[in-house]
Parts: sequence; structure tokens; C-alpha cells
Amino acid sequence: MQKPLIKKTETQSLQEMNQILISHSLSPLARTGVDRDGWNILSISRIDLNAWYAIVEFLIKKPDGNIGQFFMKFSVGGKGKRNCCVIALITDEHNEKHLVFSRQHRPSLLTHEESGRAWPNEFPREFAITNLSTISIAKSAGCEPQEISILGRELTPLMTSDLVTIESRTLLSDVPDDTGMSTTFVDYWLVQMKTNNINAVREKNGTRRMQIRYIPLKDVMRNRKKCDIDGAHTLTGLLLLYEHLNLF
Repeated sequence: MQKPLIKKTETQSLQEMNQILISHSLSPLARTGVDRDGWNILSISRIDLNAWYAIVEFLIKKPDGNIGQFFMKFSVGGKGKRNCCVIALITDEHNEKHLVFSRQHRPSLLTHEESGRAWPNEFPREFAITNLSTISIAKSAGCEPQEISILGRELTPLMTSDLVTIESRTLLSDVPDDTGMSTTFVDYWLVQMKTNNINAVREKNGTRRMQIRYIPLKDVMRNRKKCDIDGAHTLTGLLLLYEHLNLF
């Protein structure tokens, strides 16, 4: 039998839940929602942690007045730990633009293996722990991977070579990861580069397990499905890129 709920003020409930969240290095809540006509968070029932994320089960009061459970994903490390998506755009010696994608096997897509979708082309993602606007992009060959974490580890061989010149980096937007259940945001960065030898750049193709693909922007715009691009964060990045470049 479920124990009767002990009525608490919003402040008391919020303080108790935030103490638990902070003790697990998770971002605290700004409010419980009790002052709105919606889903009201009452307490924390359970927390499941791994090295990157936490799934928190909350006891909630639904809009119809019934009590239920709601699950939310948190980034372990709190607000200081951000998820980055890197849109790397290279202009070659012929003034043609190329997008850089990582390609690796995704176990979460094994149900689609028959269609080849378990090997998608994606914009690289990376966690960065700091204020991203202060991160400088290292260019020396001897730099450590964390110094260029904003670029994604898979792009380290390219970015630390002498084949490209980084001209600019722009934070296009911070986008909610999944408004249905996630508290995390993804920072979308555009890194624009130039090269005088696109053929040599293409030789920086990663490894068998972590591949790098260079696809002309015009081909992606013409038929992104044929380019094996269908991941949500990559499609969001393309939309932000098209807006930034006024390609609509």
C-alpha cells in the first residue's frame, strides 16, 4: 500500500530535491511547477547513474490530479558540463564548401542494420567542462585532446595538422536535447576552415572504427538521405547551418 503523502510547501520540496540532486552532481531544479496548471513535481523516488548521465524518477501530480511517475535525464556534472555538436565547414582551393562528419557503428541502431542505418554520418559531439565561450582552439601539433574538446576527439588529427586554417568559430545556438524528458542542452558550434589541398585533407579519414567523411555541402543539401544523414542532432545542426548561411 502506498504511504500517504505528507503535504509540504513548494520551498520545502524544492530544497529537499535539490539537496539530493546536488549531492549526485546534477543540476538543481528552478521550480517544482506547483504554481502552474501542469505537471507538478513532488519528490524524487530513484536515481540511476552512469559516468555521463543520470535518469531521475520523480513522483509527480498530473494535470488531472492523479499521482504518477516521471523520468528525466540529467548530465552528470551539472550545468558546467555541456554537450557540444561541432559543425565543421571547410572551403577548398576551388571555393567549394565541404562538411565534415564522423562515421561509426551505433549499437542503438542495430534494429535498422538491414538498411545500413547503423553506420550513419554524423556531426561530431563532445562534452566540454567549462564556459565554452572561453575555449580556445589549439592549432599546434603537440596539443592535448582536451584542449580542443570542442572539436570532438575524432577530428583531432585534422585540426592539429597543417592542412587547414581555422578562420572562425561561432556558437549558433543552444538547443534542448529532448524536451520530453531531458534537462540537457546541446551547444551547436560552427567551425569554419580553409584548405589549399582538399585531396590531402581527405586522407585524414580517421580509423576503421572512427571514420571521418568529407561531403560537399551542395550534395548534402541536394539529398541528405543518400549521404546517410538522418540523426536528430545532425539534422538540427544542418538547419542551424542553413539559417546561418542564409541558404533558404
